[in-house]
Amino acid sequence: MKVSDWVKNAFAMWPNELQRTRLAGEYAALRQSQLLLADLCQRNHVFRPAPNSESLFTAGVAEGRRRCVLELLQLTRIDPMALTEVRRMRTEGHSDAA
Repeated sequence: MKVSDWVKNAFAMWPNELQRTRLAGEYAALRQSQLLLADLCQRNHVFRPAPNSESLFTAGVAEGRRRCVLELLQLTRIDPMALTEVRRMRTEGHSDAA
């Protein structure tokens, strides 16, 4: 999603200027939550394939969760690969990954 698309969608969904401004600020604040975003990526199969599922419904849910997190990253303007450093710190046992 391009920034211009986000702006169009924000105007359509949030006609109140104060709400749009607050929403943009909240996305900007979320950008600072690198550990939280890395956790969402881990839990929702952004960094690795989802487990095989015999149920198409379960596979669809897993893909939907992954796409939701990817959209959140896109809206916060974070490349998922930028969160790999946070993941690396977790696997190396560092306590301060933020």
